[in-house]
Amino acid sequence: MHKYLRAIGFSSYIRHKDIQKLLDQVYEKPDNIEVSDLLDSTFITMEKNFGPDMGIGIFGEYDNTDRFQIEYYYPYFNSNVVSSNAPCSISRHSDRYAFSVMCEEYRFGISLIFYLQNTNGYLDCVSDHISLNKKLPIRLNAMSCSGRILLPIRKTASERKQSLVMSKKRVNLIESARNGDESAMESLTMYDIDQYNQAAMRIQHEDLYSIVDTCFMPTGMECDQYSILGDILEMKEISNTFTGEAIWHFLIECNDVRFSLIINKKDLLGEPAVGRRFKGDVWLQGCVDFPEA
Repeated sequence: MHKYLRAIGFSSYIRHKDIQKLLDQVYEKPDNIEVSDLLDSTFITMEKNFGPDMGIGIFGEYDNTDRFQIEYYYPYFNSNVVSSNAPCSISRHSDRYAFSVMCEEYRFGISLIFYLQNTNGYLDCVSDHISLNKKLPIRLNAMSCSGRILLPIRKTASERKQSLVMSKKRVNLIESARNGDESAMESLTMYDIDQYNQAAMRIQHEDLYSIVDTCFMPTGMECDQYSILGDILEMKEISNTFTGEAIWHFLIECNDVRFSLIINKKDLLGEPAVGRRFKGDVWLQGCVDFPEA
């Protein structure tokens, strides 16, 4: 089974025959169908909603006997929050017709990799030979199977403003350093040394999470899974319309990047509230707003 089915409210669906019944529902009564022609094949995505903006998608094609062959399925969650406009590149998975996106989001300080949700939109661009060299809006969504709520770090308005200024300055330095600016490289090195020294002094008498405000770093063996610590800006409780399981939907801000996150209510430890922080491991997926032909 897909590990993150429980994030959209299917925590009890662990047997193959139960999951197959769900996939049959998607095939028999899809809410959305997208078709793309490429390389003499017709690729089809069918999606069925099982709650507000969340559901299960199947991807595949029809064989010579007109039987639909599912190549893979995936849980999805959609949002309209634009997280980034960073330059990106797209690569196909080696074992199936799925794609990952890598974007140079300097605010995270790493090359961000996530699972591409709108596969057919990309296939249409390839089929129509549409150039993807320019920056495109990216809407990130995260799913978690385990998380906890942490209290916020107390900051004054001036401290928050100073933190934002420093973050923007660091992003500009990273961009300049990647373009070969040696003075920017030196400034980044000195900045990292200062941060390390400050953290080393404070860790002697403070808790780690009173020093680390937010973080976003890779975890595990898969490239699209991350361990995050971010501020909760908005929250609401939704439910799976098929199972009735309660789901938390958060708007998270991490390293000045905003994205949506969902987690099964039974998998969250602590009482969430706006202003508190979410910590957990997530599977990152997202949509790229490709240009139309």
